[in-house]
Amino acid sequence: HLLQLMGARDIATNAVERLRAHVRTGMNERGKNATGGTSAQIDVLEFGGDTTGEAALEADSHWKFVGNGRGPGGRPPIAKLRQWIAARGLSISPYALAEKIAREGSRDYRLGRTNVFLDEIGVWESQDIPQAEDEFAAYAEEQGLKTIDEVKFN
Repeated sequence: HLLQLMGARDIATNAVERLRAHVRTGMNERGKNATGGTSAQIDVLEFGGDTTGEAALEADSHWKFVGNGRGPGGRPPIAKLRQWIAARGLSISPYALAEKIAREGSRDYRLGRTNVFLDEIGVWESQDIPQAEDEFAAYAEEQGLKTIDEVKFN
């Protein structure tokens, strides 16, 4: 019985691992994984123990631009643009691209596209959270029955 081996932290970690998989799939499907750097830096962090565990998704601050782009105003980092240009096999100036983005915003921004991370979080909340809730309810029930058995036989 698999649930006997899983505690609250394991259930939370598995759920957040599924979120990471959703985000990575969404990035690939939308062509937002040119260098693979953002995807590779998405981590799942575990906290607590079997009864009070939790997990969280951590990503580079660049996540907020993945899919919906960057608005006009700030100039994106040249080094990141160089990596993106090389990964795409383009022959454009990273300085000219940075100036265009600073002036008009990125293409995703101008097209009004949505953020891949936020879109995939929505999918995860509707598909995976109910599964994690069911797993935790079964775990809590199992722990409650163990406690009753311990009290009854002691």
